[in-house]
Amino acid sequence: MRKLLIWHLNLILSVLLSILLFVTPALAITGFGKDADETKKAFAQYYGWNFDNIDKATWIGLDNFEYSRPHSHQKETFEDLFEAVEKHCIELGISISSGGSGGGSGGYNIAAVARAEVDKPDCMEVPDGSNNVKYNTWRYGHPVSGDNYMWCANFVAWCANECGLVESGLFNKAESVRGVYEYQTQTNGFDAYVGTQIEQLGGSGYRAVPGDIFCFGFSHIGIVTAVTDSSIEITQGNTRNTVLAITYDRSSLSDSSVGSGYIIHVIYPQDDNTMLYFFTTQMGLNEAAAAGICANIEHESNFNPNALGDGGTSYGICQWHNERWDNLKRFCDANDYDWHSMDGQLWFLKHELETSYPSVMNTLRSVPNTAGGAYDAAYKWCTDFEVPQYKETKAVQRGNSARDNYFPKFFHG
Repeated sequence: MRKLLIWHLNLILSVLLSILLFVTPALAITGFGKDADETKKAFAQYYGWNFDNIDKATWIGLDNFEYSRPHSHQKETFEDLFEAVEKHCIELGISISSGGSGGGSGGYNIAAVARAEVDKPDCMEVPDGSNNVKYNTWRYGHPVSGDNYMWCANFVAWCANECGLVESGLFNKAESVRGVYEYQTQTNGFDAYVGTQIEQLGGSGYRAVPGDIFCFGFSHIGIVTAVTDSSIEITQGNTRNTVLAITYDRSSLSDSSVGSGYIIHVIYPQDDNTMLYFFTTQMGLNEAAAAGICANIEHESNFNPNALGDGGTSYGICQWHNERWDNLKRFCDANDYDWHSMDGQLWFLKHELETSYPSVMNTLRSVPNTAGGAYDAAYKWCTDFEVPQYKETKAVQRGNSARDNYFPKFFHG
């Protein structure tokens, strides 16, 4: 019996993206992960392809039916699909890696929303111990109270909703920790790591990043909102009747709910707000300095960590050229980051500023948090950090963008 495969590229792309994102983390194309063989095996298993006969237009599938492809051989279709997938992933801002801290956090938006809830008057239960809190009201559509309405998972969902991530399907409205865990790891297919694997807590399997979701067993949950080399901050609702940001380090593993808990690495969409949170929270800069940097990055790469320029000799959000591109790779390899990811590039940017561009860093730290400060930050960044052709003209353009566009967007003081 013979079956004829009719290939609908959009359908195949969506299925293949699901496999690549959530089943097979090692890809074979430029800008992605490790080894082609692992991806080929998953691809062959899913479609019933026989890679021993990859150049044949007819083959026997896993169901023992004979299949034929009228327009191209398996190898040609495989290569065409991967080229399309790579382009599609880059357009979506998706960075896929083999683990570690790669995958591009992009979670700074949800981290910023969660952290901003700490100490707000309306983040507390009224009265204490009642579970009557705005996050539950949002979830159920009306005020609720009582022991049946624990709200740590609803706090996570509320923060996700503030970022548009519930409507997009990246998060659901699960009211239980288990519901969040199963949705993210089974429906979305994101990786989860045991607490003892977290590098900041003394492990060696995974480096936590802002936006990760931490499950304290299945009894409590929170959002990673900041990290250092030796600690992680988790902002969590339903903690002493309010929202608290608590820092954990190696000593925290003595708490079984931390050591045997799970951290989920969610892959988020990325934009300039990702950078705003990084520059202000992880680097301690003000909104004017962040606006100046973002105005330059928009012009250099449009916030695409996989952007290529200068005939393929410049790469990333800052279009690092030649030796600086090599330095990006070396830094990320040494610090367990994926150099294709937004996360790895932001941490390298911070390192490069602190070690090689002290005058730029001093300017960023000293500019007033005003529209004029945003202009000065962008101008200095362009002339002394990016140094493009016609730098003075471009510095004025980027300064104007920082002052007129990014600073009003970022500053709400």
